[in-house]
Amino acid sequence: MRIALALRKIGPDALRPLYKALADSDPSVRGWAAFTLGFARIGCMQLKPEGKVAIPALVEALQDVDAKVRYWAVCALGKNRPEPLLTFHALVKSLHSDSSSEVRSAAADALGRLGPLAVPELVEGLEDENSDVRRAAADALGGIGHVAQAAAPALVKLMKDPDRIVREQAAKALLQVDPIMTAKAEVQ
Repeated sequence: MRIALALRKIGPDALRPLYKALADSDPSVRGWAAFTLGFARIGCMQLKPEGKVAIPALVEALQDVDAKVRYWAVCALGKNRPEPLLTFHALVKSLHSDSSSEVRSAAADALGRLGPLAVPELVEGLEDENSDVRRAAADALGGIGHVAQAAAPALVKLMKDPDRIVREQAAKALLQVDPIMTAKAEVQ
């Protein structure tokens, strides 16, 4: 952790070693590099234009064999609010096909930060086999707000989910997306 914080203080000069660290043979080194690029706010949008070089490296890290590295890469992309055209398809792939539910949940969160572009993909995420992913997709849709109104019917359906926390998140998201539909759903 101290290394990540020290690299953050160095600034743009720390980027090259971090990109190299994303390809290290040790998954913990790759994970810390992704963490540093995202949570320590070294990469992507914080150090324009140098930081934009971090985006392709993080997108490539989404293919890592280690789930923790993929998780931190998704989180880093989400925290830095990347340009949609550079990350959208990679995040969608993570949401729909990553073997780790943690990565899929983080991808739902990251996609939610991209706004309306992600609505159809997040609606599909509401049907994930894992309740944490369904909850994250609902939360992301709620964060998008009224421009995600097309998701309202799927959120109403999700209010019947077997998982209580998912049902609660679906109701909360529906209130943010379509208050009128929320009132109708509560009457039924």
